[in-house]
Amino acid sequence: MAPSLDQDVRAEIRKQVYALLDQHPTLIEWTPIEAIGLSIRTYNALKRHGIWTVEQLALTPEQEIRKIYFISAKSRSEILEKLRAYLITYASPPHWLQAAESPVEIDLSGMTLDNLIEEWFLSLEKRHCQVIYWRYGLGGNVLTLEEIGAQLGVSRERVRQIERKAVNRLRSSPQYRYIAQPLVEIIRRALLEAGGVGTEIQLAEALVEVIKADKIDPRGVVRLLIAIHSDFAPIRALRGTWGLAQLPLHLCAEIGRIAVEILEAEYAPLPKEELLARFKATPWYQERTNPISDAFILACININEKIVCSDMGLYGLEIWSRRYQDDIIVALRQLGRPAHYSEIAEAINAALPKEQQVTPRTVHIRLMQNPDLFVWVGRRGTYGLREWGLDKALSYEEAIAQLLEQVGYPLTFQEILARLPALRPYYDESSVAIVLGTNNRFRSFWDGTYGLAEWQEDKLATEEYRLRRVLGDVEHPSSAHKPKPTLEEAIEGVDDFIYQSRRRMESGQ
Repeated sequence: MAPSLDQDVRAEIRKQVYALLDQHPTLIEWTPIEAIGLSIRTYNALKRHGIWTVEQLALTPEQEIRKIYFISAKSRSEILEKLRAYLITYASPPHWLQAAESPVEIDLSGMTLDNLIEEWFLSLEKRHCQVIYWRYGLGGNVLTLEEIGAQLGVSRERVRQIERKAVNRLRSSPQYRYIAQPLVEIIRRALLEAGGVGTEIQLAEALVEVIKADKIDPRGVVRLLIAIHSDFAPIRALRGTWGLAQLPLHLCAEIGRIAVEILEAEYAPLPKEELLARFKATPWYQERTNPISDAFILACININEKIVCSDMGLYGLEIWSRRYQDDIIVALRQLGRPAHYSEIAEAINAALPKEQQVTPRTVHIRLMQNPDLFVWVGRRGTYGLREWGLDKALSYEEAIAQLLEQVGYPLTFQEILARLPALRPYYDESSVAIVLGTNNRFRSFWDGTYGLAEWQEDKLATEEYRLRRVLGDVEHPSSAHKPKPTLEEAIEGVDDFIYQSRRRMESGQ
């Protein structure tokens, strides 16, 4: 006789579902059974029987499941295993989720965007995960369906099918509620503060204000979250711009066009109140039957690439301040590194008379509106020149690993910092220290140097490296004042190093 499902286990699962539905109504909603990854045969049999959700399945009596056509003993065992694996997500949530009553209350401090996305993607197969990374630019560059198809050796239509399946899996995964929803809430609040619309750069900056991003591109995360969530929609006339779906987003381009005409006729900047008053006096606005809020009008004006707003609240045409583009490029070249827009404004103003000085707000807008010239480097308000190759910059891990592979022997922390700009023009010293100290791709040696994890002391015992160590060439700069040993002392030191290495090898250390 075929074995039946464990009645005690099923009773415990039902009890757990009831408790979760009662205690966390916003976390546990009715979830499609696709989320637990059943086999096609079992999945189709359950759908034909009218079981569409995980919770329905968990609460269905054993005897009723036995009556379902095509549900064998093997299928029942699979159902039990998948249910238990799914529900354990809520039975033992991450520490940062345990105190939350709803996704919007989850504390993301101490987490990184990379960690969250990695955990969310656990429900995806490797190829599906790769397609999402390429399609939405999570690694920095957005690839087309054709480009991804060429990489995988499949048609563009097959790539579209893989993307659709991966997106559905992400939307229905158990991690969606406590990973994606808090991030979606951050984006929603940023859009509300901006009047309902915003650029992906602005939304990405709002995201990294709350949670740190390391290697992953927060703009790609914004694209993915907005594509998955039905509350948002793209503004098709304005590339890279998004808004709340309930707003009349199709009017954004027209509102911006009318505002440009008003400013062109004025030949001078206008304060916000005056620009709004003149906009509402236009025939286009007067003839509209459905009202448009002032906040939405201003939001549409703010995202128009032809309009800029000063710190004093004066709206003018971008062409009037176009000369600042060259000033920004010169300032960044003089600084020789990425900088915050306020620092760039200070560098520009140092060479301008007081009456012609530029505001940090204007510089920031100019930087955002020219992605072909300026690159946002991942910190809020910090930009560099695209001519520096920042769009192809390596991650900290890859840059340090490549540097060590090129050298072939361990380096001190200061030596790594001195050579790193050749591979990564912009870096943060504390981030380098964290990567060296926590990434299992690297290890530290007894003399305070750092190397690759696979390097062993005996493997590095070449004549050149031994002499470098004995003669002090790889010592930390603070020990450079020590006198170098004589040739005889150096030879004795090399012999002692070889002897100690052999002793460690023999003892298995």
